[in-house]
Amino acid sequence: MTRLLVMSSSSPTVTQYLAEKLLVKDVPGADKVRAREVRSEGEKRYILCLNEERREKDLEKLETVREKCEKELEELRKKYENSQEGRGQPMTKESTIKQAQNILGKNKRLFDIEFDETLEWELNEEAWQYEKDIAGKILLVSTDNLKPSKTLDEYKNLKDVEQAFDDLKNFLKLRPFHHNTDKGVRGHTFICILALLLKKLMEKRTEKTFKKIMNEPDRLKEIYEKADITVLS
Repeated sequence: MTRLLVMSSSSPTVTQYLAEKLLVKDVPGADKVRAREVRSEGEKRYILCLNEERREKDLEKLETVREKCEKELEELRKKYENSQEGRGQPMTKESTIKQAQNILGKNKRLFDIEFDETLEWELNEEAWQYEKDIAGKILLVSTDNLKPSKTLDEYKNLKDVEQAFDDLKNFLKLRPFHHNTDKGVRGHTFICILALLLKKLMEKRTEKTFKKIMNEPDRLKEIYEKADITVLS
């Protein structure tokens, strides 16, 4: 039986160090989604996977985060400097640094905050490069002897099953059952599963998330026409 574990740079203790070391490795190849074995320890095999499409999105998000943080830090600096010249109570060094840390949040690793006469910051080049290097990657730990590409397929299947259960529970509201008979419960369950099937088929046909599809009425109409679906009212 295949046992899969997903590791990331946020994993605790020793595994965090190992994940950080392995995630920066290259995954050569021309396929948009590819995998390679990067380490083995007894039965454990470490499979590094790269999704080029996900990588592009991660890099765009990273740039957006950087721009947002720098903009808000600049606004905070001006606010501090203006407070020193106004009539009200001036901002303190400590409160300004605390606000800067709140602005950065989980992105503190990307910036080095300093304070001399005013608030200053600098991009941490090492941390920035690391985030770019790991964009679009996941590290799987497997106890099977499958090829790296097959291990990745197993992970995708697992994610699909987990997402299906999540959709049934949260998106389609499978439970609670507001029925008094077994027939009513079976009918409710059947409709939810049928709705899940239609949702997945629409996502597969359009290669978009269901949320994006529902925000594009013309695209939704196109799907119905291609599938030769008649909506009864």
